[in-house]
Amino acid sequence: MTAATHGGALTNKKSKNYRDIGSLPTLAKTGVDVKIFKLEQSARNTKLVHRLRVGAARRSSAENEEQSSSAENEEQSSSAENEEQSSSAENEEQSSSAENEEQSSSAENEEQSSSAENEEQSSSAENEEQSSSAENEEQSSSAENEEQSSSAENEEQSSSAENEEQSSSAENEEQSSSAENEEQSSSAENEEQSSSAENEEQSSSAENEEQSSSAENEEQSSSAENEEQSSSAEKLEIETSSDSTISDSIKSTS
Repeated sequence: MTAATHGGALTNKKSKNYRDIGSLPTLAKTGVDVKIFKLEQSARNTKLVHRLRVGAARRSSAENEEQSSSAENEEQSSSAENEEQSSSAENEEQSSSAENEEQSSSAENEEQSSSAENEEQSSSAENEEQSSSAENEEQSSSAENEEQSSSAENEEQSSSAENEEQSSSAENEEQSSSAENEEQSSSAENEEQSSSAENEEQSSSAENEEQSSSAENEEQSSSAENEEQSSSAEKLEIETSSDSTISDSIKSTS
């Protein structure tokens, strides 16, 4: 009974989970009442512990949610920063590619302009070469025309000299027989015909080439002079032959 009367001290010594036994309605309690009270108290304590555990779990879950949300926010912010950095890198790449394209286009334009200048220079060089070749051809053609005209003059002079020599020989041989005079005149005519044929061949070849109008005029004039000289030579030969026939007739009469 003493233990029951002073149960508070004993209870406090045995366990610290129970409150003061003085909360019991009466001090005079039996052992069964004390056991019931302890069971009720333990049930209250377990509920309290459960509530504490639930609250702690809720608080920990809230902290975890806050941490996860902050981690998500940090991830979102880092992803946003990464996206901004990637977009800025893409913009820089696009700007650098645009600059490279502009530089390449400017380089292509410079190459095209340089190639156009080279083509213009080459075309001007070709035109200069063509003009110089045309001048050289004109000079060579004029030189050939001068050579042909000089050769024609030389031939005319030689033919006139030959005609004069033939005429002088014909005059010196007037005292010979008429047969010899006729042979000489026929040979002179043959030579004159051959020389006139050569002159005509040269004039026809010059006309076929048609190098210049001045060359044609000179050749035509030279052929005309040759024809005049040949006609004059023929006249001289006719006169010499007539003189020889007259002298023969005078001799025969004498």
